[in-house]
Amino acid sequence: MSLRDFRGKWVVLYFYPQDFTSGCTIEAHNFQHDLEHYRRRNAAILGVSLDSIDSHKDFCVKEGLNFKLLSDAEHRVSQTYGALTDLGVAKFDARNTFLISPNGKIAKVFRNVDANRHSEEVLATLSELANAKQQSRHRKGGTPTGSSRKNRAFPRQSSQPRR
Repeated sequence: MSLRDFRGKWVVLYFYPQDFTSGCTIEAHNFQHDLEHYRRRNAAILGVSLDSIDSHKDFCVKEGLNFKLLSDAEHRVSQTYGALTDLGVAKFDARNTFLISPNGKIAKVFRNVDANRHSEEVLATLSELANAKQQSRHRKGGTPTGSSRKNRAFPRQSSQPRR
């Protein structure tokens, strides 16, 4: 999976420490609760942690999550985005989020977020950025063309059960 797969969409790429922990479960539930709001804003949610694909599958089933969780067991994406925390004896992802614009550029970075309010904060920022972009288009008299999109690789995704 790569950003190219989401051409023309906003991407909420959120990193989190571990499946089934209290803060991560709250954050995931809030994204799930707001999922329709994201879809209306043409945005996809992608969660990333160092957990295995099997752990992500179990987490999605147990918590009723209907968005993609990606496994970064080799730490490549987490390192690329500066989300990897290495304590020597333990490695995990910091709770950071990258809001990526439809043209593939990082529009906003959220570091060390509050899991309880984060989805609400991302939605508000997404609305602000989308409105600013729309106003800019109207001032310029059209839509931007020739946008380039970097092909950043995402970690392997978990299969989610069909409902």
